[in-house]
Amino acid sequence: MKYRLILTAPNFLFYLFILLLLLAGCTGKESRRENSSVSEDENAVIVETTKAKREKIVPQLSSFGNIAFKSKTDISSAVNGIVKKAYKDVGDKVTPGMVLALIENIQLQIEEKRAQAEIQSAEAALSLSKARFSEGKLQVKARLLNLEKKKFQIDQKKTELDELKKIIKNKEELLKVDGITREKLNELKLQYKSGLAAYNMLLKDYEIAGIGLTDEDISEALQDETVRKSAGAEREKLLILLNTRTLQAGVKVAEARLKTAETKLSSVQTLLTELEVKSDFYGIIGARYVEEGERIKEGTKLFTTFDSSTVYAVFPLQESKAGFLSRGQLVKITVPALGNKVFRGKVDIISPTIDSRSGNINVKALMINRSEKMLPGMFVKVSVITGNPVSKLLIPVSAIVKKHAANAKVFTVVNSRAFLKQIKVGEEERTGPAGTAGAQRT
Repeated sequence: MKYRLILTAPNFLFYLFILLLLLAGCTGKESRRENSSVSEDENAVIVETTKAKREKIVPQLSSFGNIAFKSKTDISSAVNGIVKKAYKDVGDKVTPGMVLALIENIQLQIEEKRAQAEIQSAEAALSLSKARFSEGKLQVKARLLNLEKKKFQIDQKKTELDELKKIIKNKEELLKVDGITREKLNELKLQYKSGLAAYNMLLKDYEIAGIGLTDEDISEALQDETVRKSAGAEREKLLILLNTRTLQAGVKVAEARLKTAETKLSSVQTLLTELEVKSDFYGIIGARYVEEGERIKEGTKLFTTFDSSTVYAVFPLQESKAGFLSRGQLVKITVPALGNKVFRGKVDIISPTIDSRSGNINVKALMINRSEKMLPGMFVKVSVITGNPVSKLLIPVSAIVKKHAANAKVFTVVNSRAFLKQIKVGEEERTGPAGTAGAQRT
C-alpha cells in the first residue's frame, strides 16, 4: 500500500523522484538553487520516477473500535418456585419462544384446580338463575292470561246484572197491576244484590291480580309516560321486564360470579405458563444467575440475553471531524477476526458530548448481524463515508523533499532534467495499489 498526498496545484503531469534515491545519488555534489537544472553528464544518476495520477477519492473518516450489542434484556421469574430445569447456559443462542428454564410451583397447580371448581359452581348457579328467570316469565304470562279471564268474568257479570235490573224494573210495573206477587219481586231483588256482591268481588280480585300489570305500574317503574301507549306484544314485553327484574338481577349476579371465577382461572393459568421461562427474541445468553434446585422468588433475575440480530460498531473520532458526521451515513466495518470481512452499516448514534480527556466524540454505527458471528468486544476498523467521490491528483508521500503545512517541495523531471518545485498539498490519503480507487482519509 502506498501513501500519497493530494496536489492542489494546477493539473499537470510530471515525473517525481523517490526522495531517498535522489538524495543518495546527489551525495557529494554541491548544493543547487531551487528550480536549477541537473547537468546530464557521465555522472548522471539513475533514479526511479512515478507519474502523478488523478483519481476519484471517496471522502471518509477512518477509525478503530469494537463490536457491542444494541440491546440486552434481563429475564426474571414471574412466580415463586424452584428451578426444576435450566436448559440453556452462557453463550447459547436463543430464538423467540425457546424455553430457557422450567420452574416448579405446586401451589399454583392447587389454585388451578380450585379455580376450576369455582367455575363449575358458578356455572350451576347461573343455570339455576336462568331457569328461575324463564319460569318467572311464564308466570307473568299466566298472570296476564288470568287477568284477561277475570276481565271477561267481570264483563259477563255486569251484563247479567244489567239484564236482571231490567227484569226487576219490568216486574215492578207488573206488580202495580197485580201481574206478579211481591214475594217474587223480592226474590229477584235479592238475586240482584247477590249478583252485585259477586260483581264487586270480581272487581277486587281483578284489582289484586292486576298489581304490577297496569299501565301505571309500567310508567312508574320505567319512568316513561310514553309506555302508556304501548299495546299488544310490546306491552306484554314491558310487563314481563317489570315483573322479573329480581330474577334478571339474579342472572346477572350469577354471570358476574362466573366471570370472576373464569378470570381467576385465567390468571392462574397465565402464571402456570410463566413456569416455562422463554426467550422473546433472537439472541445470545450473556449471563445465567440461578442453578437447578434453587428456590427463587417472584422477580428473581434468571438470565441476561443480548439481541444478536443487530449490533453496534462503537468507535471514536476526533472532535475536529464532528462536523462531517450525520446520522444515516454509510459505514464500512472491517472485522479482522472474521478474515477482514467487510460489513455495511449506518451511523445511528452520535454522542452529544466530547470526551474532555481524549478530545474524541463517540459514534455508534448500526448493522445487521445476519450470520450472528460478530460478538461483543471484537476489534473493528471503520470508514464513515462522508460524501460523493472527488477527483484528486495524487503523488507518493515518499516523493516529498520538504513539507511545511500545505507547502511542499518535490523534484520534477522535464526532458531528463530534474527541477525542485514548490507545490500545495492537501490531506494525506491512504490508498491500495497504484491506480486503485477508494482511498481512505487518515
